[in-house]
Amino acid sequence: MLLPVLGVLLAHHALSAGQGVTARPSAGTAAVLATTESPQFRAPAELEAHALRAWARGDSVTARREIAVASAYRWLGQPYRWGGIGYDGIDCSALMRAAYRRAGMTLPRTSSEQARLGREIGRVASQIVPADLLVFGRGARVTHVGMALGGGWFVHSAGNDRGVIVSRIADPAWRRLWIGTRRVIEDAARPEVAP
Repeated sequence: MLLPVLGVLLAHHALSAGQGVTARPSAGTAAVLATTESPQFRAPAELEAHALRAWARGDSVTARREIAVASAYRWLGQPYRWGGIGYDGIDCSALMRAAYRRAGMTLPRTSSEQARLGREIGRVASQIVPADLLVFGRGARVTHVGMALGGGWFVHSAGNDRGVIVSRIADPAWRRLWIGTRRVIEDAARPEVAP
């Protein structure tokens, strides 16, 4: 029982110190944590507090984005399971669905359906904002989705033994498979979900 709590405290400390945290399941119930250089990450509780302040001042777009990111980030270290929708195993599209649900949005179940939502941003890293949906695949075939965290990082359920992790978009393996980005949480002037 102490190890999961210790893991959360270490993660919060690393995030507070301006470091990102990745986690992967280990043989027990604890997660193995490793820090990365990613000063844009903030602890989920901090994101949620910031989201409440944004909501209070009328900035519901920022609030919804930060709630979605915080929700996705809370799944770090959970195992991957194809078709899984819970803490015993979750796949990439179910992770996105769960995270956006916390932000008040209902996404379809599959990555290919999710890849048609919102507005196309393309592959221009400077235009990506936290909570944008990153779409991966081969050609036009969508095989994977993840959520942008900012600064070139994204959270996703990576499959096999990796589970829910944080990765860099610039990593050659992900860059090669990255086929686009969708802005699912929009400002009030644009529709949030395409028909």
